[in-house]
Amino acid sequence: MATQTVTTTGDIPAVLEPYYTGTPTQPGLIPKAFEFYSRPYQAVYGTALEQAGLAGSGRVAGLSPYQQQVGTELAGMTTPGQFGLGSAYGQGAGNVFGALSGVQAPTVGIGSITNQGMLGAYMSPYMSQVVEQQKAAAQRDAQRAQLAQNLGAARSGSYGGA
Repeated sequence: MATQTVTTTGDIPAVLEPYYTGTPTQPGLIPKAFEFYSRPYQAVYGTALEQAGLAGSGRVAGLSPYQQQVGTELAGMTTPGQFGLGSAYGQGAGNVFGALSGVQAPTVGIGSITNQGMLGAYMSPYMSQVVEQQKAAAQRDAQRAQLAQNLGAARSGSYGGA
């Protein structure tokens, strides 16, 4: 595959060249841009904007007493105690299932859900009936599919023998 390079050059039209490069009496856009971009922002724009009242700390209103109160309350917030309690239950459940060792399963709340027969108390009776019907339908479908496979195997002579 051949690589092709295209080089294009261009010149500023002679009529516009003084505006870009400048004249002995007037600086052009290019030298002026280099002058501005070589200085920091604050030196070029900051003072004029602050004097015009468009920048600086005088431009932003102070906080009201209510805003200060909210800020103080937010600074004093900590993690709710319930988070620690939920973490302990999660570790206990992990221990029950063998994921963690040395952590005691809690005796109340979510820990009791792992006891035999307790899960049914948390399930919706409607959902239990729906799941049972779906399970029975899936078993019937599987039996029908197995019967069709068995009949196909018997027709080919490979069912139940050598």
